[in-house]
Amino acid sequence: MNLCDPSFSEYLEDTEIIEKVDITNEVIGVFLKQGKKKLPFLNYPYRLVCFQKKEGKILFTVNLEISFFGTCCLGVHMEDSHCTLMIKIENME
Repeated sequence: MNLCDPSFSEYLEDTEIIEKVDITNEVIGVFLKQGKKKLPFLNYPYRLVCFQKKEGKILFTVNLEISFFGTCCLGVHMEDSHCTLMIKIENME
């Protein structure tokens, strides 16, 4: 599956797995922490990547998103869309 995120494969090159959790009997979540490499427009310090257990297919990601302006929010990437959860997070530094 290709997420609606052109930088996802580049992001994965420099991440650390923090934890793996069973979300349901059919879905596993992997919490990732971004490494030192910074992306040009949006950075994702933390991501929860949710996989279908049997097929290993990525279902969606939930992301802490920080823009190059320094604004923060939560976002969700799916196969064909992105949703910003309009939650402004203060003082991430």
